[in-house]
Amino acid sequence: MQIANVLSVNAQKLPSPGLLEGKMGVAIFLYHYARYSRKTTYGRLADYLIDEILKSIYRKQMSFSNGLPGIGWGIKYLIKEDFIDGKDHFLDRLNNHIIRYIKTHEDENMLDGCLYLTFSQPELLNDDLSPVFAKQFSLFLSSGVHPLATLNKLLAIVHHISNQHLQPWYDMLLNAAIDATHTQLFRHADLVICKELLDTLDEKKVFPLCKILHDRCMSILSANDFQSNLLETVWQRLVFFDRKDKNRCDFCRISTKITDILKDFNIQDMYLSRGLPAMGMEILLVTK
Repeated sequence: MQIANVLSVNAQKLPSPGLLEGKMGVAIFLYHYARYSRKTTYGRLADYLIDEILKSIYRKQMSFSNGLPGIGWGIKYLIKEDFIDGKDHFLDRLNNHIIRYIKTHEDENMLDGCLYLTFSQPELLNDDLSPVFAKQFSLFLSSGVHPLATLNKLLAIVHHISNQHLQPWYDMLLNAAIDATHTQLFRHADLVICKELLDTLDEKKVFPLCKILHDRCMSILSANDFQSNLLETVWQRLVFFDRKDKNRCDFCRISTKITDILKDFNIQDMYLSRGLPAMGMEILLVTK
């Protein structure tokens, strides 16, 4: 309730409509809290935020954090969870825009667009477009050194690709991830997610490099990393795995963090990526 009330009062201060650092992340939490608490006031505020978000998409930013892929993921998630309906026309237009972007760019925003499609329209990754995706991924991987947080997005996409176009660039991805762990281009939350992604790869996608990367993650992580509340992993588990984690919530730790945040509240504390919405989702998805 503390989280819901603080976010309700301050949501309009967020300048971005985005998922991880904007109003979409707040709206998702408020919908969940409205259902949990059975207080429609929060649901109505979330509806208002969604209306504002949809009016803001003309900006056409392509990052998952603040742009169209994250907003599209949020809309699709809310439809799947039966919070909203009637947005299919918006998603059709969004899909077409993102597909055009993927075909013509080799940057991380291209990757973000594909990450959205794995949730919204996964069949695209295994039909005639899959050679295009594989080519773009290869170009992206060869374009420089990438942090593990970025490479985790690619590992998440791998779950949804099941054809021959996977093979040529998959070793490149695993090698790049191993390099990221040696050059310290990671946070401990990234290692936790990487390890979980590797754990869930089916047998057909397990390569010798998978074990090397898995062992590398485990050698760096401590038991405390798996037991502690890593807020950066909340949104990643929702997006990458499309599942709810029911056994990691540390209520005492979250309660202490909320108290600390309220003493020195700032706009970053409203981000789903690491702030109050992540804390709230962690609690609600455990208690659901």
